Amino acid sequence: MPFSLQVQLPRGKLTAGDKVAVSIGTRRISINVPEGRKGGEWIDVKIPPVSLPEGRQPGDPFAEFSRPLRCAAGPGKCCCRQTVGAEAGGMAVGSTTETCYYCVPTFEVATAAKEVQYVLHQPTCWRGYCVDPCAEGFCTCKKPFYLYKPDNDAPGEHVGKIIKVWSGLANEAFTDADTFVTHFPEDADAEARTTLVGATFLINQLYFE
Repeated sequence: MPFSLQVQLPRGKLTAGDKVAVSIGTRRISINVPEGRKGGEWIDVKIPPVSLPEGRQPGDPFAEFSRPLRCAAGPGKCCCRQTVGAEAGGMAVGSTTETCYYCVPTFEVATAAKEVQYVLHQPTCWRGYCVDPCAEGFCTCKKPFYLYKPDNDAPGEHVGKIIKVWSGLANEAFTDADTFVTHFPEDADAEARTTLVGATFLINQLYFE
């Protein structure tokens, strides 16, 4: 059965009827730009159904995540570093692990073979020594974590991000519900995206529960 989902149009100059590709999880679909909409805006899109892989049934989990040796977050970390592992179809696909840090919580996102794909941490200022609270704008209530390539985590060089966003006064004040938006790197395959979902869970458990 088709369902509707909000997606963001690519930034730039667009005109009605232009065909653009947008990412929906691990899928890329083509849509026509609606009349009166601009690049960067969020729109409602009807998503066509997908066929289940052989041997899978509706309701089967697409992935499982595990977090052994739980320990609280802190201003610095040199031991008891937290990790979350991701599995799909009974096979490990990757993991997200805290590194040694001071002031700026930092994680490494790795493949099942322990090869580091991305470095994950909050945006920084003062030459990387402090968290930049205004990276996503003033008074936006957004709490971002940026994804970088392992060899370049300089400000402005992020390739993706995980953002805790404001979900309304009622939700924030009277429930435990949290809302996150994840922008996957363009080169992230299905395994990497599954691992980054686990990274989102880990960030939520460490800093927002």
